[in-house]
Amino acid sequence: MDFEEIWSKHKQFIMMVGIGIVALLVFQGVKTALFTDDTGRAVASAARNQRDLRQEPVAGSSDIRSLEEEEAALGARLERLAKEMTLTVPETYRLPESNVKSSFIRVVQETRDKVAEIAGLRNIRIPYELGVPSVTPNTREEMARYLAGLYVVERVVTYAVEEEVRRFESIEVKPGKGGGFLSETRVIFRISSDGPSLAALVDRILDPADRLNLVQFEVFHPARGGGLVATLGIAIPEIHLDKPIGEEGVG
Repeated sequence: MDFEEIWSKHKQFIMMVGIGIVALLVFQGVKTALFTDDTGRAVASAARNQRDLRQEPVAGSSDIRSLEEEEAALGARLERLAKEMTLTVPETYRLPESNVKSSFIRVVQETRDKVAEIAGLRNIRIPYELGVPSVTPNTREEMARYLAGLYVVERVVTYAVEEEVRRFESIEVKPGKGGGFLSETRVIFRISSDGPSLAALVDRILDPADRLNLVQFEVFHPARGGGLVATLGIAIPEIHLDKPIGEEGVG
């Protein structure tokens, strides 16, 4: 049973009954089988099979044709899986060919202002920095990963406002490292909310029509005050099919 099945069948029980213990056990137990992990293993497996296929000696022309067809099928599967894992980032959050640093600073500032305005519609408290450091990153690669994280932040805050979540305690964007076969940027939200609003927010994040990769979900009752405090982690994986397997960088 995967994450979506557990969530859709048992979300009311998870959110409302013994939530501190139940949710931690359920989600810690299943998060190794979530979308990014399973798909990542499938991508790596397909890539290894394709690599091994290229190294295997063949004799006859029929063998060559058969292996070429198998390699083409593996290549198509690999590309399909990589596409499924990749977040489509709008042009607004992509860097231009020139004036990269100034463009990065402009997009960050515009997004901070936009998100603050969205949150202000329901008087939801949110960290103004949105998880992006005050010092501009040194490399184009790192800037691009922060901007992808900002896109996720904007989407989640918009969902949270619409579902009347109370406030965001913290937001952290952890950019992936390196440029290997698989790299993962992660955006971590710490949110205070009531149970129904939090459940509705998770439903929005997992909407199959435009799903985000939720790979971390921990929730508990705070020692003081009502409601719930939840930590949500959303992964932004990057697959580079031209890189060797085993060169991974996770933020």
